[in-house]
Amino acid sequence: MKNRATFWLVFPLMLGLFACSNSGESDLADTSTVPPPPAENPVSNPLPVPTTPPADMANQRSGTSGKSAAMSPEIRQQILTELYSQQEALNLCDGFLDRNYSQTESQVFALDAETYLVHLQCSLAAYQASFEFLTYQKTASGGEFTPMNLTVFSENPSGEPTEENVRTLGGMPTYDPETRSLTIFTRFRGLGDCGSFANYQLKDGQFRLVKYQAKFACDGNAIDPETYPQIFP
Repeated sequence: MKNRATFWLVFPLMLGLFACSNSGESDLADTSTVPPPPAENPVSNPLPVPTTPPADMANQRSGTSGKSAAMSPEIRQQILTELYSQQEALNLCDGFLDRNYSQTESQVFALDAETYLVHLQCSLAAYQASFEFLTYQKTASGGEFTPMNLTVFSENPSGEPTEENVRTLGGMPTYDPETRSLTIFTRFRGLGDCGSFANYQLKDGQFRLVKYQAKFACDGNAIDPETYPQIFP
């Protein structure tokens, strides 16, 4: 009797332990059948990151054509340093020369083995820069700079265009060393509704005016500068 009583006391405990064991195995089996979360798809053929800006962007500030022939930085620096040393004697930029800006933005082009064209950027105003051009001729004593005049037109009090020659001019110049041609777009005010568009050709050490277009009326109507009324020829 004693053994039978013990059996009936232990038997329920064994059933409980057996049930718990089966439950744990079932949980583990269910967990193992759950698929892992999908991995993120890697980007195929990612776009390359450009390491240098496009040529037209690099030239955007000074307005110099991207066709510029390669110029040795040492020669450029030598000519500009010599030019700055004659700032007062040459009256560069009518006395308004921002040396830091000019040093960064000015350009030098070789015309032949002994002659160079200097595109001198003077200073940057609210909506356009001022500039002038000079030639540099190598000599036995160093070099000689010759300022260049540009022919432009202004409107006189009677409303007629008047021709004049200037050294320092405001606007965006674009020089093409392959054709030795120069294009200048000048705004008469920041709104851009009036201005001039001029074309020049380098000949005999000077820029000869080829075509001059201008819109003198600042009437709030901005149009394409290449459609400005023709003033010359």
